Amino acid sequence: MLLAAIIRRNTRRFPNDLAFVFKENRFTFRQYEERVNRLTNALKALGIKKGDRISVILDNCQQHYEILGAAAKGGFVMSPLSTALKQELSHLIGNAQSIALIVGDNHANKVLPEWDSVKHVICVGGSPDGMHNYEELLTKYPADDPHEEVSGEDGLLLYYTSGTTGLPKGGYLTNDAIIKEAEDQLIGSGYRYHNEIFMTLHPLYFTVPTNCTVVPAMYIACPVVITEQYSPEIFLQTVEKERVTGTFVVPTMVFRLLQHPDIDKYDLSSLRYIGYGSAPMPLEVIRQSIKRFGNIFFQGYGLTESTASVTCLPVEDHKLEGTEKELQRLRSCGRELPNAWIRVVRADGTDIKQDLTEIGEIIIKCEHNMKEYFGMPEETAKAFTDGWLHTGDMAVLDEDGYIYIKDRKKDMIVSGGINIFPREVEEVLFTHPKVADAAVVGKPDDEWGEKVKAYVVLKEGETATEQEIIDYTKEKLASYKKPKEVQFMKTLPKSTTGKTLKRELKDKY
Repeated sequence: MLLAAIIRRNTRRFPNDLAFVFKENRFTFRQYEERVNRLTNALKALGIKKGDRISVILDNCQQHYEILGAAAKGGFVMSPLSTALKQELSHLIGNAQSIALIVGDNHANKVLPEWDSVKHVICVGGSPDGMHNYEELLTKYPADDPHEEVSGEDGLLLYYTSGTTGLPKGGYLTNDAIIKEAEDQLIGSGYRYHNEIFMTLHPLYFTVPTNCTVVPAMYIACPVVITEQYSPEIFLQTVEKERVTGTFVVPTMVFRLLQHPDIDKYDLSSLRYIGYGSAPMPLEVIRQSIKRFGNIFFQGYGLTESTASVTCLPVEDHKLEGTEKELQRLRSCGRELPNAWIRVVRADGTDIKQDLTEIGEIIIKCEHNMKEYFGMPEETAKAFTDGWLHTGDMAVLDEDGYIYIKDRKKDMIVSGGINIFPREVEEVLFTHPKVADAAVVGKPDDEWGEKVKAYVVLKEGETATEQEIIDYTKEKLASYKKPKEVQFMKTLPKSTTGKTLKRELKDKY
């Protein structure tokens, strides 16, 4: 059953039950599908066809999932883009060759005339010149089901990830992949059919809220409460008000939540499941979390290219008491999910020993791996070997198949659950008129997991301050990519071939 059929089924079986909550807006399954149908028909009337890409730049709102529903029903491909991006947008929209752009009115000034592929811009919340108004479009077109024929092999989502090398690449995810991932999420978590209330906490352009929360919720006909953003106060207030039973977090969120002085003043008794992932969870933080919330945690490991999770460490493996083997499993990311096959291999492609002594690379073959890096056949070929996706994550295995991630093969920084590609920051630093050389690495941080640190060599005779360098990168890139620290160096450590030895910089920490 594809997402379009799930939307129809939920309306048929539970027409008056709650589907989505956002601020004061509350939509039943019937109301949601009516809006999805109107949007689908509007997009088709504009000439948008099956397979066409639609880029989306929106803050968190219910319209995000109306667009997802329209993509599922109309056979379109939705490409959610970070609202923090600036000059990076041109590359992403150019790669996708998006025919339409749906943008919030507070981001309308980011739209550039040189985006030649974009024929239609639809604005949520306003009507700038040359743009369609989202709500007006919905009122002009009928709520009849469009009945477009969509197959599981057709694309549904295009998420951009920096991966580990080069420019951001678009992970092209099919309808089948989205549903297979939802099935894995439901099996790993233990969510119950039509008996949960979910809450999203991440920006909706991430894979996590859609693929780990919203689609699984739609699959089992449960409502989703969409939050505008994350803060400990929003988490606590929303759980108490809406009686939330399940959500998904990154370690930074848990770290902040545990520090909140008023956490014990809220009724959080409705919570039955908290999933976590996207970055390593410090062992002490998960221990404190279990003591505070109870044994309701499960962990998932995956990546954009695999749609989301491919492993799960379930609730029953989150033990604070037990044998040494049982206790050490809190350090693992669990075992493979039913729709995934995972191997940990040596450089020659052979499997490592399952005795915690040998490190290898995680490779994945699963029913929800991406179809390709969109428009990048050479990069796609590099990512796969005989159908196995190379993750670049290094791990060890125990005798029972539990996976323990040790390091990333490349230099990707994960800060607050967000992937940051160092080279992208370095490229901006190199454009500063005073900078002669630069290297960017991730520095361990208790709150963020890692933070961006830049090592900068100035041109002879030049002077600059740390804040000057930080402000310069903030002007060019999304704010979360800017260095949190800048250290000035006379020279950077180099190999005999002239490559910067980042490991020597990281070894300081």
